[in-house]
Amino acid sequence: MSDAEWKGFLRLSLVFCPIRVSPVIKQSATPTAAVQDKILKIEQFVPRNQIDQTYLGTAHYLYPEGDQAADTLLALQIAMLRSGRGALGHVKVAGTDPVLIEPHEGGLLMSALHVDEVRYPSGFRQRSDNAIPREMVDIAEEIIGCRSSDFDPRRLRRQEPL
Repeated sequence: MSDAEWKGFLRLSLVFCPIRVSPVIKQSATPTAAVQDKILKIEQFVPRNQIDQTYLGTAHYLYPEGDQAADTLLALQIAMLRSGRGALGHVKVAGTDPVLIEPHEGGLLMSALHVDEVRYPSGFRQRSDNAIPREMVDIAEEIIGCRSSDFDPRRLRRQEPL
């Protein structure tokens, strides 16, 4: 998925909605692939909790272009929130890239989906909750409780290697 900002249309069935797509994280300017047809096609809606986060890639915000588009995107956002579903679709960048569109912070967020690139862990073993002493879990919960706070992105910073 291109990191460049672009304008195009969101297509849902027979409805076309003008949009502006902007990367979530601004990075230094680098040459990127041009979006070919500038149409983001929504194909289906799936329960959001069925999409593992390991599939999610680069994220972009979807902004409406005009008042009618704002109403359309708001209606879509509200309907997805109420249904607990995200929209699966495709956008052409370098080939046809699958994407997930979901409500986010009062708007819509589009994330690239890494369908062919996801490698499932081979070292994780499925174990029951009774496989370890309850005290170990109690201690882990106590540590989590002591170190819990609200997320604040200002606290994020790169650390130099040791």
